[in-house]
Amino acid sequence: REWGDFFKDFQIGARAGWKGIEPEGLSTAYDIRGQAFKGKLNPLAYAEKTLGAVMKGFDYAAYNRAVQQRLGELGRLDALNKGIRGADNIRLHTDRYISNVDKNIDNLAKEYGKYVTFQDETTLSKGLQRVRSGLNLGKDFGLGSLILPFVKTPANLLMRAIEYSPAGILKAIGQTAQIIGKRNTDLTRADVINSVTRAILGTGGLCGSALWLADKGVITGDLSQDKDVRELQRQAGLSNFQVNASALQRMANALGDMSAIDEAAKIQPGDTLWQYEWAQPTSIPIALGANIVQERKKPGEKGTPLQQGFNATMGALNTLMNTSVLRGLQQAFDLPPGEENKVKAFGLNILRQLPTMYTPTIANQINQLIDSKVRETYSPEFSENLLNPARARIPILAQDLPQDVTTLGQPVEREMNPFDVLLSPAQRSKFKPTPEAKMVMDLLMETGEERVAPRAVPKYIEGTERLTGKPKRIDLTGEQFIHYQTLVGQETLRLLGR
Repeated sequence: REWGDFFKDFQIGARAGWKGIEPEGLSTAYDIRGQAFKGKLNPLAYAEKTLGAVMKGFDYAAYNRAVQQRLGELGRLDALNKGIRGADNIRLHTDRYISNVDKNIDNLAKEYGKYVTFQDETTLSKGLQRVRSGLNLGKDFGLGSLILPFVKTPANLLMRAIEYSPAGILKAIGQTAQIIGKRNTDLTRADVINSVTRAILGTGGLCGSALWLADKGVITGDLSQDKDVRELQRQAGLSNFQVNASALQRMANALGDMSAIDEAAKIQPGDTLWQYEWAQPTSIPIALGANIVQERKKPGEKGTPLQQGFNATMGALNTLMNTSVLRGLQQAFDLPPGEENKVKAFGLNILRQLPTMYTPTIANQINQLIDSKVRETYSPEFSENLLNPARARIPILAQDLPQDVTTLGQPVEREMNPFDVLLSPAQRSKFKPTPEAKMVMDLLMETGEERVAPRAVPKYIEGTERLTGKPKRIDLTGEQFIHYQTLVGQETLRLLGR
């Protein structure tokens, strides 16, 4: 298929998306179905039409390209089986084959197209759809729509990740048994070869390479589960699932000298780091390899091999949980440490997502371009606590919120340019640790004792009333919390600098 065919299919899909129609019964990666907003004067209706055109345009073009590619392969195979020789003759036979393909073959090709675009019906995707429907109590919108707004694509991404693991070999064995034992199976030798190839690529290629690179310190997996340790690492430009692009370039320049490669792989101030978790499903085996190395090198007491394997696997799955389609589920279970009423905190986390879900992404992108400051969204007031996450994404409204500070009392800013904000799917950062932060991180690496990390202050103050002698708690406002954290953080910074 030429690029001209791809763009023709894109136009067909875009026109269907603009009208709210699903070509070939396809949804999108975000399960967009139909149109929620109506009216010629409603700006949200045109925003929804534009989103549908873009999403369905690319999805349908990719789907149809995969369908035609599979039909073309089957047509060429049919030509060879019938003894047809010569490129022109094979091409003519293939064209006739595609034009007169029977329904069963056509359905096989369409299923392959859905597989390529993550729209196939798998056991996991069907199960999650039933869970969402149950939480919605059979209605179109409900609790399930908030906790699991998107299910098909994340479920299929996880299934693909499993195929890129040793489990892919087991799948190939099962497919072989089905081909041998069942005459009417739709499986072919190509399916078995694809399963084996994916398993070898994921296990030996991606995971194996990640083991070596993580051992050199070039890539990271799932870092500490302690929020304050993660905050300290973030201050230095480190986060989960990163690859050090600067170190990779130095290693490429030092090829041939292993001692020079080891030195080139070490992280240095000013290095550029990119997050790779967006590259699904291949990021899961990469993260698995990095996590295995981190579990092996973890200072202090180590768990059993079974515990280490479990931690490495669950950490790798966080690459999927951190994607936009499952971020709502992750945020729902992100409960504050020490929270007594966990059910209330869970419900509040779900409610906080509602205003954000209906805030256009372009508004957040514009806000990031004009304001480099990261805003604190906490407030003791219920309504403000609910609306502030959405306010932090909207220009002008975001500037009314206080600027966030680190646990060392330093203002938090983001280094964003138009490419990072509008085009890049990966988060970029620079490794710029302060001397104080580096000292604490070195101590963490040597001892594994996470309590040495500077702590975030509570969002309240407790004491005893002088007159009554009774305990009393006062919840801080957002501004008071930032001021409190700044004072404590700067004092910690002063003591560390002695």
